[in-house]
Amino acid sequence: VYTGGWGDHSGIIRCRLGEVVHYELGEEPEPRREPPVFDKPNRGTSVEKFKEMLLNHLKISSVFIEVLLSLLLQDRGHTPRFLGYCGDLYMTERIPNAPLYGFSLPWPFVSWVPRGLQRTMDQWFTPSWPRKAKISMGMLELVEDIFHGTYGSFLICDLAALHFSYTDRHELRLTNTQVVVPEEEFRRTIRVLKCETDADCVYGVDCQTSCDRSEKRCREEPVQPNLAKACSVLKDYILRGVPSEMREELERQLYACMALRGNAGQMNMEHSLILNNLKALLWKRISHTKDS
Repeated sequence: VYTGGWGDHSGIIRCRLGEVVHYELGEEPEPRREPPVFDKPNRGTSVEKFKEMLLNHLKISSVFIEVLLSLLLQDRGHTPRFLGYCGDLYMTERIPNAPLYGFSLPWPFVSWVPRGLQRTMDQWFTPSWPRKAKISMGMLELVEDIFHGTYGSFLICDLAALHFSYTDRHELRLTNTQVVVPEEEFRRTIRVLKCETDADCVYGVDCQTSCDRSEKRCREEPVQPNLAKACSVLKDYILRGVPSEMREELERQLYACMALRGNAGQMNMEHSLILNNLKALLWKRISHTKDS
């Protein structure tokens, strides 16, 4: 991953993220394997079979899957703009304010600075509260758009602040789309995992299911939806500096959000209700300000 220029734009260049080649000195590197060409479906192929063929083709290259997802999400303003590509190298615009908190410790200090102190230091570099509210609205809208959206459902499997940034207009951007996975891919992977405890049923960093101990297999249903994890990330961020008259209500809604669990039946309605209530509460407060 590099920084660079594309015409008048400052950007981030990514190259062959899906493959790391290792070989010993003196050995001839293996010739590069070209991905197979997509076979067009025959006349009469069902829609389900075509979807299966397309998914298998997309799984060939994790770089291509990442680019495709970036293109889908940028239409909604959730990811940096895609500037162009050359072979398996591609470039996106550079978002100036990263990570979400606007500050990260240099790596030599991370191991010996207590986590509590790190979180306090993070807060020193956040924008004013109305601007944090606008950034938080962006995260809620991202969660909304990938939950049973136009292109299916997706899970964010590492919802950490370092994967997000914001523009000079305080618009949130997801800068690492590798943490987003189609729900169907998640289910296919998790259902074949063997387990002894729930700790064995984790995909990525924090997409977890529970262990069926009688079958020694992981269940497919995520324990926490994206929204609950998003509210956990936003809790400290948005509660610090919140106007006193709305603190109690905002805190109540955030904790209700964090308590969401992935029960398929009534969860959709409860998920939508909590999401809409949070957005309405934040928007009511900032809609009349210049930060809106």
